Amino acid sequence: MTFVAQDFPRSKFHESFYRRLSNTFGHIAHYNRDQFYDHFFLTAKDKLEFLEQCVTWPCYGDPTFTYSDVERAVAARLRKSQIVACLSSQIAVERRRRELALLSELKVRYEPITEAPATAEIQDLFG
Repeated sequence: MTFVAQDFPRSKFHESFYRRLSNTFGHIAHYNRDQFYDHFFLTAKDKLEFLEQCVTWPCYGDPTFTYSDVERAVAARLRKSQIVACLSSQIAVERRRRELALLSELKVRYEPITEAPATAEIQDLFG
């Protein structure tokens, strides 16, 4: 939970933590620490994917043989904190800001420009 609260710092993603985390929440497809980190923690969208997987994972198994009890506790804590909703909202706000900036740039580039007086004078000469 500290790793999440500190915004997933690479410096805290030690090999032993990676090994434990890679055996929970269905994360078994990542074969090394760097690949795992790069997949889940570089962008807000990646972080959201990770958190959503943690919150929705069905937590299979017997706690005697798996980490299902820890998975359930972490998922419950994440749901209670509403971090998924907060991060989703942050991503939406950032996307809207980027899209509005792009819209503004495209308007400048492609909207019709009112005819300048010099252009009208030239047209009168050749008109």
